[in-house]
Amino acid sequence: MRICYVGSLDLRKGFVYLLRAAKMLGANVDLEIVGATGDSSCRKLFQRESAGLNLRCATGDPIPAYQRADLFVFPTLEDGSPFAVAEAMASGPCR
Repeated sequence: MRICYVGSLDLRKGFVYLLRAAKMLGANVDLEIVGATGDSSCRKLFQRESAGLNLRCATGDPIPAYQRADLFVFPTLEDGSPFAVAEAMASGPCR
């Protein structure tokens, strides 16, 4: 299963919960993250929590990632009006 997350690596965005859930799903998950790397503390946390995952990280245009995905996830803890959700819906159906 290909999972896509678009957003910064910030604690408010819930990326830690996504990484932990991906680990629970095991080897059948390919995770693609598109977004900013966050501050140094979040980068260290990301490196620790992402160990062992089949992971692809990128910056720039998220549309190709949306289109490659089977599933778009948005684990945010707070977000007023997230652009990523609108972008995912506008990019068409997942593969």
